[in-house]
Amino acid sequence: PISALYLELGCIPVKYLMMYKRVMYLHHILNVEDERLIQQVLVAQMESPSKGDWFLQIMEDLKELDLEHITFDEMKGMKKYKMKKLVKNACSNVAFKYLNEKRGSKMENLSYKEFKIKEYLVSEKITLPEKKILFKLRTNMAPVSSNFGDKNKTCPACFIACDNQQHLIECVVIKCLNKTVLYNQASVEYMDIFSEDLSKLKEAAKIFAATLKTRQSITS
Repeated sequence: PISALYLELGCIPVKYLMMYKRVMYLHHILNVEDERLIQQVLVAQMESPSKGDWFLQIMEDLKELDLEHITFDEMKGMKKYKMKKLVKNACSNVAFKYLNEKRGSKMENLSYKEFKIKEYLVSEKITLPEKKILFKLRTNMAPVSSNFGDKNKTCPACFIACDNQQHLIECVVIKCLNKTVLYNQASVEYMDIFSEDLSKLKEAAKIFAATLKTRQSITS
């Protein structure tokens, strides 16, 4: 899910970045020399707005960002650095709320308190392949049937249990064929992939990587 990408990476969607740019441009217009053409255009749109006008768009932005209570005169008198901070915080808060509401069932085991890239994605202790595996697992995008709509399909290795992520480290056939999984599986719990503990995440990544490699060799 796209919301997972933004929340795991701590990135604000382009939609809200565009809002920030528009509101800051409004601040610029309000503070240019009087009677400049750009100001005349803004005043004309304010006095006689029509569908598609930039003025109507900026008013929608201010409403969505919960900044509509600030008058244009107050904006004009606000220092640029203060305006930037205000608008950035508003964009971040609204985007964060929006993304959390859009998380869906694939991200039900993840929680976010702020816009900040997850530590495992920047840690030097975790390799790039391990980061990729963890991201797929945390967002329920690993290559198992239940992640893609088929909840009733059985595991292609043992043909017994449902083919879901948790079963990857429980499959008896995979454990028999891969000693790494067999000997280390007990030290890893499925919920470790949603942990903030880097040591647990790294160990989980190793086990799931070995599991997926064995599974692929069986099914290919």
